Amino acid sequence: MADGPQNNNDCKLYMTTDDTSETWTEIKRAKNANLATSSTTASTTSRESDYESEEVVSVKIGPLTFDYVINAGGDSVFTTLRTAHVNKTKIRFAQLDGAINASGSRGWSFWGQVSKADVVEAEGGVRMASVEVVPAKHYYSGNLVEPSEIVVS
Repeated sequence: MADGPQNNNDCKLYMTTDDTSETWTEIKRAKNANLATSSTTASTTSRESDYESEEVVSVKIGPLTFDYVINAGGDSVFTTLRTAHVNKTKIRFAQLDGAINASGSRGWSFWGQVSKADVVEAEGGVRMASVEVVPAKHYYSGNLVEPSEIVVS
């Protein structure tokens, strides 16, 4: 395992639409996957002081972008992505440095909305989709489900 999520073709990319189970579908035909992560800081004050007293680091995730090779004989993964895009529904994604069921695999998990699913015909008649996913607020049982770094145990 590498030390955290890998980009491009070195990562494993998964999705699920289910809140209650950990049934993940691998997005095997994803190419050039990239999950942007960055940090920003904000100045805050506390009730203990009248002065600006600390900087707080905030981690930003997204967007997730990847190219997807569409299976001409029917493709349940692309159907899920395209349907979510058209209907503006959310999907939970995970990008890891190894298999999602392999102990020690690390990466990020987050709920997102497909903001782009453009289809083009590539060389040799292969259809490709250019996909972009932006993080989205998601609630389960009234609780906000935030993006999280995960380590499979």
